[in-house]
Amino acid sequence: MNGRTASLRDIADDVRARPGRAGLSFLAIAVGMTALTVLLAVLGGLAERSRRIVGELGVNVFAVVAAPGDPNAPAGNARLLLRHAELLAANLPGCVLAGTRTYEVPTPAGDLVLQVVATQDTLLDIRPWRLVEGRFLDSTDLHTRERSAVISDNLARHLNSKLGEVIQLRDTPFRVVGIVAFSTDVLEAEGQLSALVPAESVVWVPITVPPYWLSNRVPPEPELEAIFVRVPEGQSMERLVARARILMELPDAGAPPLAYVTPDVLLEKVRRLQSTIQVTVGSIALLCLVLGGTTLMSLMVANVRDRVTEIGLRRALGATRSDIAQLFVLEAVLVTLAAALAGSLGTQILLWLLRERFPVPLDLNPLVVIIPALLGLGLGVLFSFAPARAAARISPAEALRNE
Repeated sequence: MNGRTASLRDIADDVRARPGRAGLSFLAIAVGMTALTVLLAVLGGLAERSRRIVGELGVNVFAVVAAPGDPNAPAGNARLLLRHAELLAANLPGCVLAGTRTYEVPTPAGDLVLQVVATQDTLLDIRPWRLVEGRFLDSTDLHTRERSAVISDNLARHLNSKLGEVIQLRDTPFRVVGIVAFSTDVLEAEGQLSALVPAESVVWVPITVPPYWLSNRVPPEPELEAIFVRVPEGQSMERLVARARILMELPDAGAPPLAYVTPDVLLEKVRRLQSTIQVTVGSIALLCLVLGGTTLMSLMVANVRDRVTEIGLRRALGATRSDIAQLFVLEAVLVTLAAALAGSLGTQILLWLLRERFPVPLDLNPLVVIIPALLGLGLGVLFSFAPARAAARISPAEALRNE
């Protein structure tokens, strides 16, 4: 214990005697650790966002949506219809499908606009939403065209509505049979298609119920905005998407131009951002760390030359080569570890304070500090090995000649 204390005291004395050398190495490594901390926090945040995007769409789920039309193109009669969902269901064995159609209906008081989503009973088997109370729509509701409604938990709180109560869609009453909680804030923030993102004030009703809330017309066949497809475990989503595309492009299908929203499509923007940040911030971090390490090594070489007499005296007083080497390695490790912790902790505090204004998501977990600390230890050992080895080879006779 006394030996370690003496070594630490010697290192402190050397740093005080040559503050410029230690400070230059400290600064270069701290800047590198700052860039590394930003890189880890941003990549962790983007990875979490990727998980949430896929989670909010649903595991192994893709959507078939009507593609935005060309405003200069002539109007066509092709629409995405319920029979297209039935065509896919018949030719994609093992898949679970649900079509949706969205309407906007004001409440009788006019203080709120409801998003009414006409859908099928399988939607909750596809989208990762949680049933809070009651049940979702079932096959009986669809077959008998029952005026049953499932509402979001936000809408239930706003209207103070409970199971069994009646909700008015214009002049038509619907009985509330279930309450569902969901989260689509990441999909909404990413600017994805509105068909994928229910509003907070959403009401799900059977797609077979005529839209009594429409005052202008009742469509002869239910139109859809999206068809959600859950792919069975073990089957290739790419293959099934290609098959769905072929089916919808058949002349007899009469489908409009469609877009196929897969997890890869949703994550394309995030992955591009990840690649850009890895190249830019990663290059800066690597350059700073290499510069800091080489600066440390060159300054330690100069330090060894300046301390030849001291090293020889230590050897004459009984210090072994291992003791000398450990002294220089320990000094380098302490400098790099202090720089790593200072750069990492300082950056993490700053990122936490600015997290609401930061343009990309952040993940400030303990690994953002642990990884730079371990890297600092590794840098200290790596770049001090050659100077420490050179110092250990200095003999008392060489020190006397230098003197």
